[in-house]
Amino acid sequence: AASNAIVVTVNPIPPTPTITAGGAITFCQGGSVTLTSNAASGNQWYKDGIIIGGSTATTLIVTTSGSYTTIVTSGGCQSAASNAIVVTVNSIPPTPVITAGGAITFCQGGSVTLTSNAASGNQWYKDGIAIGGSTATTLIVTTSGSYTTIVTLSGCVSAASNTIIVTVIPIPPTPTITATGNILQSSAVSGNQWFLNNVSISGATNQLYTVQASGLYTVQVTLNGCSSISAVFNFVATAVINPPALSYDVVLF
Repeated sequence: AASNAIVVTVNPIPPTPTITAGGAITFCQGGSVTLTSNAASGNQWYKDGIIIGGSTATTLIVTTSGSYTTIVTSGGCQSAASNAIVVTVNSIPPTPVITAGGAITFCQGGSVTLTSNAASGNQWYKDGIAIGGSTATTLIVTTSGSYTTIVTLSGCVSAASNTIIVTVIPIPPTPTITATGNILQSSAVSGNQWFLNNVSISGATNQLYTVQASGLYTVQVTLNGCSSISAVFNFVATAVINPPALSYDVVLF
């Protein structure tokens, strides 16, 4: 009689899966990309050839660099590994630090150089607005404002640097000198210092100055630490300003 029967079942190898990326596969730290397998079930995801525990869904959200594949198991049989997708996650540049090479409060016409500790990738900002073409390590500042820099490397942007506030003080208007008799008057109400032949006249700081001698007079106006100076006023005495006291002899007859 016929022996007992043994039924042999040969399961087919699952088709090799194909995986696709739902976005850019190169991005900055903090971003992600979703990989999707065309196999509806049985997936096991791998990174750099090493199994990713618990990752058996149709999709995989990737946040770190690596080479990703999936293998499908069906009926106890494994497919060949899928195509590989290499994901590159670029790091965020360190937050730059900027320093000033001199005083950050100065008179109009002066400047200060700001320097970033980032050797490359800088973009300088004034009051939060990018300064066109200012991408060097240093920035020469001549106007008041709040200055920062942001560094971009491999398409990734750092946080903004510390802020340096630069204050540029305007120069006072150039004073003019007018004369009434032997009295000189500055057009500036305050901040005056009178000079004779380029030598400061001690105590002569009022708007009016009474001339004591002929010579070349100027007045310098200083406000908030910044100065301007007048044109030279040539004063020529036409009479004795301070005549000497006269003495008289009395003769009796």
